[in-house]
Formats: sequence, structure tokens, C-alpha cells
Amino acid sequence: MSELIGRTLGSYQIIEQLGQGGMATVYKAYHPAMDRYVAIKVLPRHMAQDANFRARFERESRTIAKLEHRYILPVHDSGEDDGVSYMVMRYTDGGTLSDLIASGKLTYERVAVLVAQVAEALGYAHRQGIIHRDIKPANVLISRDGDAQLSDFGIARIVEGSMQLTTDGMMIGTPFYMAPEQVQGQPSDARTDIYALGVVLYEALTGKRPYEAETPLAVALMHLHNPLPPPRQIQPNLPEMLERIILRAMAKNPADRFQNADDMAEALRAMVTPISQRIATAPVDHATITLPVIDTTIEAAQPGVNRVSTPVVPIPVPPRRSRPAWLFPAIIAVVLIVAIGGFSILGMRARRERLAVDPGTVPTELATSATSIPIADPAAPAADSPQSAAADLPVVDMVSVGDHILITTINGLVRWQGNDSQLFTTAHGMPFDDTRKILVNSDGTFWIAGYEDLAHITPSESGIQVIKRYTPADLKLDNVSALWLESDGTMLAGGYLPSGLAHYDGTQWEKLQPPIPQESLGELSGDIYSIMRSSDGTLWVGTEIGLFQLKDGVWDRYDKKRGVGVTPIQRIVESDGVLLAAAADNGLLRYNPDRDLWVRVSIEANSPITTIAVLSGGTLWVGSQDFVARSSDGGRTWAKVGTTDAKQIHSAPSSIVEDSDGRIWVGADEGLSYYTGTEWITP
Repeated sequence: MSELIGRTLGSYQIIEQLGQGGMATVYKAYHPAMDRYVAIKVLPRHMAQDANFRARFERESRTIAKLEHRYILPVHDSGEDDGVSYMVMRYTDGGTLSDLIASGKLTYERVAVLVAQVAEALGYAHRQGIIHRDIKPANVLISRDGDAQLSDFGIARIVEGSMQLTTDGMMIGTPFYMAPEQVQGQPSDARTDIYALGVVLYEALTGKRPYEAETPLAVALMHLHNPLPPPRQIQPNLPEMLERIILRAMAKNPADRFQNADDMAEALRAMVTPISQRIATAPVDHATITLPVIDTTIEAAQPGVNRVSTPVVPIPVPPRRSRPAWLFPAIIAVVLIVAIGGFSILGMRARRERLAVDPGTVPTELATSATSIPIADPAAPAADSPQSAAADLPVVDMVSVGDHILITTINGLVRWQGNDSQLFTTAHGMPFDDTRKILVNSDGTFWIAGYEDLAHITPSESGIQVIKRYTPADLKLDNVSALWLESDGTMLAGGYLPSGLAHYDGTQWEKLQPPIPQESLGELSGDIYSIMRSSDGTLWVGTEIGLFQLKDGVWDRYDKKRGVGVTPIQRIVESDGVLLAAAADNGLLRYNPDRDLWVRVSIEANSPITTIAVLSGGTLWVGSQDFVARSSDGGRTWAKVGTTDAKQIHSAPSSIVEDSDGRIWVGADEGLSYYTGTEWITP
């Protein structure tokens, strides 16, 4: 369907083809009405000519579009135009779980977290009566903040229910992830998805699929008849707890598997803390699994992050005595890669971005008063003492506190001082291990946000003491994705729009008034990534869908004509009265108050800006997917300091801070690095 490039499909202008599979082609398109890029999955024209198919497509598309979950890639729209049926999804370039597996850099713990997120998404979908039918690594997208987002819900069902199979004994599907009942042509249920997710877990932890053969038919029959090769035969260091989860998920008999995906998610999350402790006590170079390159001769994928994997392969299957062969289901293998600027990867979900409060944006008097915060006594009793932390833990957010750096990760809170590090988890008093945002308070305490909860915490001699923990009901928010400390000591927290913003007066949380008006959002929704009050009292709110301003009690949204439009605003900072914003694919933006306009600052073309910080002396630092750069003149000129090509920094930094020795620390999803002023070091 390359003839669609350059044309308009519905209200979407097709720009380029991203990938093609056996039953769908994916394009990048531009939606002028919403001023944003989208991904469009187009199904074959001959299907759209069938009235029964069109009716099913419309019905199933509406059902899929109603799925609203933080780990499910959202569907924006669907329709039919000139005989072409299409589905519109969020556009992303964050890559897939397949890409992470191929990189060979996944830790056991990272795998457990990602697959648990997918299981949680499946549990939600199953409760809505929707079975995915095509679970595989290529259908698990990675948001900019490093979270999983499951895509391609319902495509297999749409085609399966409409396809007329004319060749006896033919089955369509991707054999590597098929449950035995699928191979036999039996109906699929939630346990079919659980089996496929078990295969994904096996592959992510070992680097190999459990069954490999020269033909797709041979692979499918191995799922049906062959015993499962024990994962620990491939990875001897794999914790037995994870192996047991795989063995249960991939039981041949559905009755022997996890009976719902939520139970599998819970089992995986229960592994996270024990795994982190196991990794922390091992040498740092053992924290990462070196995975073999996977042979993709059967399931070939086009290069690049935005692609559709494996074309669907026809597999001849002998007819069973109990039913005619034409009843065998059709399963489609299509992959859509969409995402927001990565975002931060950013999503970085984290859905989302990382911290909305950079150390450089904390008032000077607050930062100074907090420089002597101890986290824990290094000589604390061994039974409860924090473990050393690996430098390649995914960094979500950082703050510099005196002579050490505090780092939030999905595995706990890391205290890094010199080359010595400590990992604090729930075993050491942390309220949760999956930490997101962190903010230093004026009294020497600090705030840490998980995905949903927020905790006010103080250090103690033996670990962490929780002053108070706030749930979504307390916060009046669905989640916590941004924090800001006001000059009067009160706080603001941002979550998922339209629930928006909440204000803490020192005693309780209440919705910020006035709220962002619904008419400013339209049909758009997304996380708040950054909050900042400028020196003139204006409140700026950067979101997944653009930039908002609250001034004199009135909200204003900056559209494309004013330099922003629908684009992720990762962070906003102020330096000497100048406002700058990290705007993902829109680059670095500088505010011109005279024209009430945001103007792009030229650093390097086509390199999304993922974070910005104001460090000592007013020096500005930015991070992108390709480099780190600094400016000493308020952002007018920039000089590159480190690049990903030279392996000086990890890709797409989420946070940049400076320690008391003047070292510049850069945190990313793949770990830490710091700049001494002359060289880059990965601790």
C-alpha cells in the first residue's frame, strides 16, 4: 500500500510507511486538527470490501478504543475511506521489548517489571472481555520513561472473525508464542494470553525462544508436544522463582497455568525486591544478562524502531477428527510502534517523563538548607543495611543533596556518594520500590512519588522513615507524574489529565483551583510532566499534550501558532528571567514574553530534547537522544560536551544534576554517567 504515501486518509495526511506485516501496514501520519503525529494501521483493501468485515471492524474498534490503562497503547480513532479500513494510534519512536532483548542489556529485575506491567494490562483487558491473541515482544512498546505499553489489541480477533479460509488444514499465526490450544484450533481465553506472555518472559530472560525449528509448522507442533527446555539450563544464574513463574505460565494444560493475568503480575512483582537484593550483592558486571542474538530467519523484522514485525505465516496443519480444518483460527502478527517522544523516554511514563522538578529549579535557599541530609548510617546492622547498587539501574529522576546524589529507580532509592552506592528498598523502610519523582523539602525531609502514591520521608540512622504516605484518594489524583515546591513551603503535584493538579497546604491535598478547563483539552489526555512557577508568579505546566499557563486565575494553552502545539513538554526551567522548555521532538524552546511566543533554539537538527537543568553559575545543560550540551550565556549558544556515539552518555537522559565536587551526573534508562570537567566516567 505504498500508494497511500502523500495521500489523505480520512483527516490524516500519510507521511511515510513505518512497517508492514502479513495483515496490516503501519504509517506515520499528521493530524492537522490536533496538530500531532499519529500512527495508522491500515488493513488490506480486499477485507474492507466485505460488508461483514466492515461491521465487525467498526464494532471491535470501538471496543478497543475504550481500553484505558497506563500500560496499554491508546487507540485514538478508526474509520474507512475509499475501501481502506484503518485504526489510529498514538505515534511513538521508543522501541519495543524485542529491541531491548536484542540489545542484551536487560537485567532480570527489569524483565520482571516490564512483563508484570504487560500482565497488569492483560488483566484489565480480560476483565473487559477482550483477549489479545497476539502477545509477543514486538507488540510490547517501551515508553520514554521505560514502561511497557501493550499494542495491537483486537487485530487478530477482527481478522479471525471475518476471514474466509479456503484451503483445508491451513492456519495463520506466529508460531513462536502460540499456546497448545491455539495450535489445535481450540477457542482462546485469558489463559492463552498468559501462555504467550510466559514465552515472552522466557525469551526476555534467556535471550532465546523456548522452541526453534526450521519451519513454522515444526515450531507450532513443538508447543503442542515437546517438553519445555528449563530456562536455567540456558541461564544458570536465573533465580528459581522466575523459572517457576515461566513453568507455570507455559503449562501445556490451561488449567495448570495462572488462571488470571493479575496473579502472574503479582507473582512477578513479588520477585523484584529479592532479585534486586541478589543483584546488589553480586559484582556489578553480573547485574546485566548478556543475551545471544536471536535468529530471526523465521520472524524477520524490518530495521528501525518503528516497524511491523513478522509477516503472518500460513502453516499447514493436519485436520483433526473432531472438527474440520477450516475452523482453525487466524492469528495475526502485526506490530505497531508508536510513542511519544520517548520520552523521556520519555514517557519516559515516565508513563511518563522524569521529574518535573529539576534541582536547578528548587529555590536556592531551599537547596542550601538541605545540603547535609544523611540517608543512612553506612555502619547500620547488616540485616537491614542497604545493598550496593549497580550503575546500570534505570534512572527515573535525580537530585543533588550535599556530597551525594539521590536517584529514583524502578527498583528503589539509590544514594550515590563518590564511587560508593546504596540501594534502599521496602526492606529498609521505603514505602515502595518503584520510585519516580523526588523533591527536597526546605526542612531537610524529602518527597518521593511512586506511580500512584506519594510519600513524605525523612532519613534515619538505619534507613528511611515515612512521615506520611498519600494514596490517590488523598491526593485527588489518579497518579503522580510531577512535583513542584512553592516558595511558601506548600506543594503542587501533577497527574494524568484531566484530573490535573493538586495543591498541598501543609496539612491536606485539594484540587488546584481553577482546574485546567476541559475545552482547552478537547479530546486530548496525557500526563503532566513538569510544573514550574516563574519569577513573575505565572504557573507553567508542561504535559504530554503541550504547554499550559495559569496567570491571573486564567488558564491558557499554547498552540502551534505560538510555538508549541501538541508535543510533550518534558521540563521547564527559568534562568536569569529566561524561560526554556525541553519539548521532545520540537527541540529546545525559549520564551519570548514580548510576543508571548515560544521559539525553537537551534542546537542540532532532529535531535529530541529530553531534559534541561540549571546548574551552578546559571549554566544551562540539556540532554537529547544523541548528546549532552551546555550553555553559559543563557541558552543563546551551545557546545556539545558528550555524545552517545562516543559512548560517553547513555541515550535520552532523564535528569542532569551537579554534585558538590562539580561533577555533572547524567541519568538515563540505561544507567548513570558523570562528567568530571575533562572526561566522562560510567561508575
